[in-house]
Amino acid sequence: LWHSVTIKNTKLVKIILSSKTVDVNMADSEGMTPLLLAFQISHLEILDLIARDYRTDLNLKDRKNRSIL
Repeated sequence: LWHSVTIKNTKLVKIILSSKTVDVNMADSEGMTPLLLAFQISHLEILDLIARDYRTDLNLKDRKNRSIL
């Protein structure tokens, strides 16, 4: 999921989110999640896809205490 967000590949994000085993909240060493990354790079379509996934925790923050809310 991380890579598909980084390269801004909406189609790949959709495919990965359809997997039952993907961890949509997986954070890197800085606490950045795929949702926060999509927000940071201002990719609204990917942001919307990840935010609407029932597994996404919208309240997660990175190590700098930033969130999408």
